[in-house]
Amino acid sequence: GVGYLEEFIRSADAVAAERRWHAMEQRLPRALSSVDDRSLMSSPSDMATIRECFAIHWGRSRMVLEVHRRHREPAVVQARREIVEANLDPLLEEFILRRGHAPASKDDLVALAEEMLPYDVAMLDSLFTNTVHENVDEALARLEHEPLAILIPGGTPEFLIGDIPALTLGTSRAGPLGGVTWEQADSLVLPLGPRAQVVFRSDSGFREIEGRVVDKLNRHQVREALERIVYRPGAGMDPFIKSARQSST
Repeated sequence: GVGYLEEFIRSADAVAAERRWHAMEQRLPRALSSVDDRSLMSSPSDMATIRECFAIHWGRSRMVLEVHRRHREPAVVQARREIVEANLDPLLEEFILRRGHAPASKDDLVALAEEMLPYDVAMLDSLFTNTVHENVDEALARLEHEPLAILIPGGTPEFLIGDIPALTLGTSRAGPLGGVTWEQADSLVLPLGPRAQVVFRSDSGFREIEGRVVDKLNRHQVREALERIVYRPGAGMDPFIKSARQSST
């Protein structure tokens, strides 16, 4: 399959980041082969590659960026108010210098602080892209001792993959955007292809699953995808995807 990700890395460390992803991608075919022949559990190096694959998809994902965006604006607003409280006299002087009169209330000083400290979306996004390595390293550390299992569809069902493939799953929800943090998750999942999906926080080994479980996991992928869903050509999954999208709106 072919995936697509827009403006993935724009930080000054883009070359180093791409080198890191490439190194994992070079090891991934061997790890996926050990999934196919069911020898993965006897290969610590291949299991480490699968863990790194999850960590990279998590740490660099648009989902984590979106969480960053949703939480930062309230943080900026609070920081501005703290700046106002700590700098009342200098801000008062600056206000009178700029406006020619005294402020009517403290809200006027807050408005001046907003003018002096604009909400720079591009700059704040760069703060995220410059911490992608840290995000990946943190995910790897969290996964180090998590049990790993591979889910195999029984019969003909296949997995699809969304543009936010590494997900935290709760009872009926998925992903931080759905209210399931890493700490709250019952399991962590990542499709590895049409016929295999890795799951953490489950008994280790290979497990065959029923079609209804495949559908449930696929539905999470569809609902959490921001723009794109990838599946094997000829798999006939269009009706399922349309239904899953409609049920999530």
